[in-house]
Amino acid sequence: MAEGKEAAGLAAATWKNWSENLRYDPASDDGNLCLPRTRAELISVLDYANSQPNCVVRVSGQRHSQPPLVADPGAPSLQKLQIDLSCYTDLGPAQDQRMIADTTAKTVRVNAGVREDELCAFLTENKLMLKTVTAGGFFSIGGITAVDVHGATLDQPIIAGNARAFTLLRADGQEVTIDASTPQFEAEGTVWDPINFARVNLGALGVVTSVELDVMERPYAETLVAGRTELSDLDRSGFVEAVTDLATHHDRLEIFFNPYGKGAYTALHWDIQDPASKTPPLWNKKLETACQLAKEEKWGSSVIGMAPMAGRVAQRNSWLARALSWSSVNVIRAEFAEAQSANSDLWLWTAARTIFMSYFVEIGAVDDQGVGLVYDALQEAVALNNSPEHRDFWLAVPMEFRFVKGSEIAMTGTYSTSETWFVNLDMVAFTPPVASSEYPASVLNFFAAVEKAWWARGGIPHNGKMYGFFDPENPDAPSTGAFNPNFIKALSARRGKPARAFSAYAKTLDPTGRFRSPFVDKLLGN
Repeated sequence: MAEGKEAAGLAAATWKNWSENLRYDPASDDGNLCLPRTRAELISVLDYANSQPNCVVRVSGQRHSQPPLVADPGAPSLQKLQIDLSCYTDLGPAQDQRMIADTTAKTVRVNAGVREDELCAFLTENKLMLKTVTAGGFFSIGGITAVDVHGATLDQPIIAGNARAFTLLRADGQEVTIDASTPQFEAEGTVWDPINFARVNLGALGVVTSVELDVMERPYAETLVAGRTELSDLDRSGFVEAVTDLATHHDRLEIFFNPYGKGAYTALHWDIQDPASKTPPLWNKKLETACQLAKEEKWGSSVIGMAPMAGRVAQRNSWLARALSWSSVNVIRAEFAEAQSANSDLWLWTAARTIFMSYFVEIGAVDDQGVGLVYDALQEAVALNNSPEHRDFWLAVPMEFRFVKGSEIAMTGTYSTSETWFVNLDMVAFTPPVASSEYPASVLNFFAAVEKAWWARGGIPHNGKMYGFFDPENPDAPSTGAFNPNFIKALSARRGKPARAFSAYAKTLDPTGRFRSPFVDKLLGN
């Protein structure tokens, strides 16, 4: 099959994700990674995969996903073929464009490998903007719509909820578009709109080549105005009053919580307005495309110097952890101030290499009762941070929370059939670049303890972050690493009908399971 491999542009290359908890080393004679640029090259890759036994095809984005969604080192018997779409282009009459805006319809169609900062620059040029964004622009559009990445916009669902259409290639090379006109699908006694399977598709439906997004007008730079509010020394009632007030008066909101001293909160917020000043929108950041960076073997965000090593040291000492946590707040303030001057809600340009545990917990509404639940969930983590049981680990980075509207997207942690809101809770740790089973026991056990508390609140983890640090069948046992098999089984059961319906629909597009890794199968209860 040497000719097939050559035609498919495959190369034997070590793959690792950005946080370096996952690594996949192919056999020396087994090409597993490709960077197709055209539709013809992508079809050649799929043809080659179809000629191989036990070959699972997965798409690699900017490598920020921390679960084994792309490369699953735990399934060595399978050949894993990974497709990087950083340079893929197929839009427009000549298939030579990567982004196309419709300023009248307020939509944009974008190839899946394009990064969010590339897209935001393009939209700015067209006097448009995303309805909600991530803090950092270093994720691919295909990646943030394949998992349940959230934004800061209070009246919007996860970012994938703004996707109106997905174009994908099946294993046989056939193109399929999933949008509002796609015939409904009946499963589990319910009729489903397939667009809510394509949103948060986990790469299990096929190779998504482009995504069409609903966007909004941005006629002036000042259409989006940013601000920052500092809060401290809040008891439960003070927290509820202050956070409810912020959510009431701002369109977009993300809040960092420093757990030390009497607690301090740094709230970043944005408002959409008809401004008095009417400066034309202008993108003023240096921009490198995903394709340029991929050719240099650079993915994801730039890494802040010695921060990973310093963070691992700080986590073992309470005073160092406090110092680093306050220092992190100052970095956030400085980067936000730079973005604020440009009226941008993309403000995070560099990052320390860390792991995240990120949970969605339903709160009902962003009101006194719902915000009170957020306070309680944060205080559970604070209590564990101060517990004698966890004296060998200290939080060295602020926690973060945002509010997200629920939706009928099947595989998101904010799934709901009624109008409701969720809080997203983020917790961070510095870890060495090894598999999670090799993380320090202090990190594993602390994350397991916090996760048990948030799981008990009915929480569901973010598909792109670390989770499964504890075994629900033996919850008092020490953690042995993330993605515990019994936890994945319990997670599948908690998702229930939406996961089973998603699995049934995926089989209609991919009956041979070409795009289904063993990890994804476990997530779906198979």
